[in-house]
Amino acid sequence: MSLSCPEVTRQVLFSADALTLRFSTINQYDYFKASEIVTEERLANRACAALAMNQQENIEENLWAINQFLQSYQAGNDVNKIKMAEIDGLRDALISAMAAGGAVNELQAVDPDTALVKVLLACLGHFMTQLPDIRGKKTLANYAHTALAYFTEADPEPQWRNTWSQQAWPFFLQHTSVLRNYLLYRIHHDQLAMGNELPVAAAFNLVVIDYFYLKLLISTYANKNGQLTEDDIIDIIYSYHACRESTERSSQQFKQELTALAMSDDFPLLSLLALSQ
Repeated sequence: MSLSCPEVTRQVLFSADALTLRFSTINQYDYFKASEIVTEERLANRACAALAMNQQENIEENLWAINQFLQSYQAGNDVNKIKMAEIDGLRDALISAMAAGGAVNELQAVDPDTALVKVLLACLGHFMTQLPDIRGKKTLANYAHTALAYFTEADPEPQWRNTWSQQAWPFFLQHTSVLRNYLLYRIHHDQLAMGNELPVAAAFNLVVIDYFYLKLLISTYANKNGQLTEDDIIDIIYSYHACRESTERSSQQFKQELTALAMSDDFPLLSLLALSQ
């Protein structure tokens, strides 16, 4: 599955049941240890998807829960394999924590990391200046230039987060599938928690970085134009991923820079998810 064209992106994001999951249990005899490990990774991936599907007011709450799950899952996995009951128990506990306001309370208490925002803006700016005329570049450039121009003030954080909540968020209240489907798409496309080439924490940090960029592009465009349309969201998400995932040298360098940030032991993930009070 990939966001291969604008129409596919539209179907993935705006169809309420585009990424609806149906699970079944398959009994597997305990003959091959390697198969057990793969099965457990699939269970972890499924738990991430279940956390993403849980309806919360802000998708940041779901991202918070997935981060908590992956941290606990990794810690337990260092000692012994977590079986289905433990994975399901951890998932249910995090769903309860979200319902009780645990995610909102923690994310509202987080101080945004202005230094990290400046680093990410610099990465995006350099990427756009180096990117050749490839598919999606012209569209992405229009939105990226708006975003980069917005962040010329010394301390843009408060204004940006207010712009998101006041001018962009009303659109997503009317189109509730978009951000949730995007997160589900990333969980499946990236095979989160299924042993890809990056450590699971770094892989998830990359998802959050990409979400931050999309949120940035969307909110600053809404601030400039006063409204958002379905086509705007599709153009932003499709063009960003088309350029980010290109085989062009500049795209690969951009991905390497983001990966290096994501692999930092002290990467302040929660600061990118901070909510306005």
